[in-house]
Amino acid sequence: MKRLPPSQLSGMRQMNILLVEDNKDHGFLSKSSFDEHAHNFQLSLATSGLEALETLRKFEFDIVFIDHQLPDMNGLEVMKQIHSLQPDIPIVVTTGRGSEELAVSTFREGAVDYIIKDKNYFNLLPEAALRIHKSKGSLNGKTGRPSFSSQSIYNQVLSTSSSLLDVHASSLMLYNDKKGRLETKAFRGLSHNYLSRVQPKLGEGLAGKAVAESKPFLSSDIDKELYAGLSEFANDEGIQSAMSIPFTIGNSTRGVLNLYSRSDAGFGAGDEIQASHIVKHSNLALENLKQYRREHHIAETLQRSHFPRIETEFEGWEIAHRYRVSMEEALLGGDFYDMFPISGGRHAFVVADVSGKGIEAAAQTAMVKYTLRSYALEDPDPGAVLEKTHHAFCSYMSSEHFVTIFYGVIDPSVKTISYCSAGHPPALFFAAKADKVTSLQEVFMPVGAWHDDVEYNTNLIPFDPGDTLLVYTDGLPDCREMGHKDGAFFGDDNLLKLFSSLTSQKAEIIAQMMISKLDKFSDSKMHDDLAFFILRLRPE
Repeated sequence: MKRLPPSQLSGMRQMNILLVEDNKDHGFLSKSSFDEHAHNFQLSLATSGLEALETLRKFEFDIVFIDHQLPDMNGLEVMKQIHSLQPDIPIVVTTGRGSEELAVSTFREGAVDYIIKDKNYFNLLPEAALRIHKSKGSLNGKTGRPSFSSQSIYNQVLSTSSSLLDVHASSLMLYNDKKGRLETKAFRGLSHNYLSRVQPKLGEGLAGKAVAESKPFLSSDIDKELYAGLSEFANDEGIQSAMSIPFTIGNSTRGVLNLYSRSDAGFGAGDEIQASHIVKHSNLALENLKQYRREHHIAETLQRSHFPRIETEFEGWEIAHRYRVSMEEALLGGDFYDMFPISGGRHAFVVADVSGKGIEAAAQTAMVKYTLRSYALEDPDPGAVLEKTHHAFCSYMSSEHFVTIFYGVIDPSVKTISYCSAGHPPALFFAAKADKVTSLQEVFMPVGAWHDDVEYNTNLIPFDPGDTLLVYTDGLPDCREMGHKDGAFFGDDNLLKLFSSLTSQKAEIIAQMMISKLDKFSDSKMHDDLAFFILRLRPE
């Protein structure tokens, strides 16, 4: 497999994009959109699932965009086959008919993003590609998630076997297709000399036979075992008997569990049954691990893309932001923030919290993010954007889901921020001239909470030098003392006092001091994700 020829233009390494789209007009408009950013992207087009797979067998791509409906196969099926060819390639699914069910199934199958085709769809494609590419960087703050490995499962298999059976030594071997032999992945009580010598092919010795024929093999007289190295090891260690149990991963035999004993009685039918049960349970654990890793990878990728890299200042405005991940959730929460340029030299920013956790929340977050961006590019007025986002959300989400959003527009030419808050915790605003912090109490219905018409009004804040705005999600006041589930909340009053004590500082210093205080209060153990965004007009 090779990369497409690189661009001759300077700058960041050009990304190779594969667009799988059967609609000729959509393909042309998508290409035109990427051509405007030719220094960043090189686009290849496939008009069917089969053509996409053939192209991916020949060339390496950085990102793939797939239309959900293709003439020869379903987009999700294409995605599965692509991941069998290139497991780590990011895939974005596009569709003209958005729905919660489709979004959730898309992420469960391994997509890293999901975009609905609307008026601004073609403009969003290169933006999404660039964001996903940049998401390989890290977030501000701690983002570690719980993890475990296949190696720990292999070791546990041997440990359990030793505790339940009369086992002196053991090993777990997996078959290497390229080398054509079994290789040891975990062992107990075996010398490295033995491990380096005993690497049977299929059909060789007890281990090779067990894998080749997918059935257990027992030997009560190890001296009769002719495979090189085994009888020598047995004599040195006093081993009298051995048992090899096929080790399955999924529905196929991929290796073998070898158990050795000094007992003259050898292994019996009961030992074989018990060892087979151990292997069966390990297979379930490995399948769970595989599912965990897939969702974990999706969640981590989405998490980074939901928190883009944002400049620390522009045109006299200081910007700072932080995110903390919940220690309890192995999957992504619904908190996110965003900032992007709009018409008239202005910038829009968003801080939001989608209800729920995991893949479902990730699916909803992706749809909200791009829906809101699309409307903001069309007409950035905050009230109008949230009203349209509400109607769109209600059309593709079930009634039990909702999202709180604080959406604002920064206009550096007149030094104002216009905003609208939909069910979000009241933002805190520091007025430098008055030396006073107030909370912005005008908050409207959360988006999607009421499946009917909802009015959202735009508010305006004039900024003077030194004025500062703090927008945050509910995870901030809701963090618990020392991380205990029944510990006291940090609370709104403490948040107000903390922010008030820091308003003379630069935005980045405020963010650093706030997150330090929260970590100390909660012992760095958050029971909910939290995000906050700080905007400060630099003093003259």
